[in-house]
Amino acid sequence: MRGGYGIFYAASGQSFITQQLATFFPFAITQTANRQANNPLALTLADPFSGAKAGGVSYNGFDVDAPSPYVQSYNLIVEHQLGSSSALEVSYSGSKGTHLGRIYNINQPNFDPALRLPNGTFPRPFASAPTNPINYFGFGSGSTYSAGTVTFRRRFASGFFYRVNYVYSKSIDESSQINRAGRGGFAGAQDSRNLRLERGRSDFDRGHTFTMNYSYEIPWKGSAAWGRLLKGWQLAGTGRATTGPPFTAVTSNVNTNLSLATRPDRIATGSVSNPTPERWFDIAAFPVVPATAYSLGNSGRNILDGPGTLSMNLSLIRNMRFRDKGNLQFRWEAFNAFNRANFGLPINSVNAVTSGTIVSAGAGRSMQFGLRLQI
Repeated sequence: MRGGYGIFYAASGQSFITQQLATFFPFAITQTANRQANNPLALTLADPFSGAKAGGVSYNGFDVDAPSPYVQSYNLIVEHQLGSSSALEVSYSGSKGTHLGRIYNINQPNFDPALRLPNGTFPRPFASAPTNPINYFGFGSGSTYSAGTVTFRRRFASGFFYRVNYVYSKSIDESSQINRAGRGGFAGAQDSRNLRLERGRSDFDRGHTFTMNYSYEIPWKGSAAWGRLLKGWQLAGTGRATTGPPFTAVTSNVNTNLSLATRPDRIATGSVSNPTPERWFDIAAFPVVPATAYSLGNSGRNILDGPGTLSMNLSLIRNMRFRDKGNLQFRWEAFNAFNRANFGLPINSVNAVTSGTIVSAGAGRSMQFGLRLQI
């Protein structure tokens, strides 16, 4: 058992004190107290944790005999030359992750109506923390990834090269990040007693991905004026198109002490034939689980698809020699050249007023010009 406290200063100038009340390895209990704006002397080292000033208490734990996470990877590539400067490549790649980390609440209440306490709550496995979650870091998760790739490429010849790449892939896991979830994912676990229920598409999964890049030196001949005008120009670009990432339908403002499910039920697919930013998925397909049902939602993790991405970047370059001593390069570059709106994920809380709507998008078209002198 260990204990102690220290004082820190936030960027805003407000001080706070964090005390490690006790440590029973592998568990730790911390408490934070913030100063009172109307009483700067209320928070002192002499009396840092009075009841009026104390903030929330948090409990954390870590696997005592944590195994080492590892990933097994494998691939197979078949390549065939086409002509003197092109090649076709077909490949398969995959991986399997084992003992991957995740965080979840091991002090989740037991929502059995027969065990309901007189105060309306339900018993937790650790009675010493009757109303608080215990964020536990475990290493029992796994992942699988499979991808088929077709690549057509041409080496630089006669002033021209390109590479076209298509990937069809699937990534599955129980948790994509050890510290909760990414945008659109699901934090923790809805049922900490059955973590397999969280198995689904990874937060970063993309079913189809198409990428390309090229460079073309504009040909010129002779000493005519138009020939000199075209001399040194080069056109290049990159492109990317992907299907959308998955996301999870959730329920917001959940009081897990009263048996409210953090995910809704699912009574239909939830997809719509022509999704728009105003209605990306069918909210009616995800009814909220009633508080008196004492059950968790049956809607899975990452079962819906977000908007895809399509972007093209272009650049126009001219290299100009002068006096055989140096080179002046002019560059014009356009990012998202066609100014396509690449929408973000929709609001996934099914009981929010704006549920199913998209309120964010990626950057629009931007351009830049540059000159580079080499001597």
